[in-house]
Amino acid sequence: MTEIMIDPNVRVAGGLTFSGYEDVRGPMPVAGQHVLVREPEANLVAVGIVDRVDERDRLVYVAVDWTQLAPDRLPTPEQFLGILRSQTRPPFERLDAPAMSGTSARTA
Repeated sequence: MTEIMIDPNVRVAGGLTFSGYEDVRGPMPVAGQHVLVREPEANLVAVGIVDRVDERDRLVYVAVDWTQLAPDRLPTPEQFLGILRSQTRPPFERLDAPAMSGTSARTA
């Protein structure tokens, strides 16, 4: 599903919001298409419907049910990288690491 970064403070007539082409993640949507809208600072998401695409100004206008804007259960890519970096040990054990007991998996 195409994802569009939005700013909930940017609204135009009819309760629409708009974002530039640079805020679109995935295939460029068309009028009537359902998209995932994301407010990246607070990681809030909702489903929106593309009202129109203004090719001249490179803007996508989206109708959003603002009451449905809610925290995403999954972290953003930036948050996920932060989680990985904050771990004190690797999230997995190396496969080529020697056995801790000093015994071999093979027995004679």
